[in-house]
Amino acid sequence: MVLELLINPGKAEREPWELFFVGLVYSSVAIFLSLYIFKQYVGIVMVFLTTIACTYLIQGTLRREEKKDLHSGGNDKVH
Repeated sequence: MVLELLINPGKAEREPWELFFVGLVYSSVAIFLSLYIFKQYVGIVMVFLTTIACTYLIQGTLRREEKKDLHSGGNDKVH
């Protein structure tokens, strides 16, 4: 998928300031698509499309953090 090429979880961790621009692109595309295709339900469709676009990044970040936690032994948890 093309969205995976824009930014991956590793790059997002190294350069977090780029996530602002990626989010801006995702939300702008979602706004224009929802205005063009779904004129009656613009708000909910915009949120849906933005969420779908960010799903890959969030899922990859959660996997990456889980691997870090498993490698550290999970000793840094607060009781």
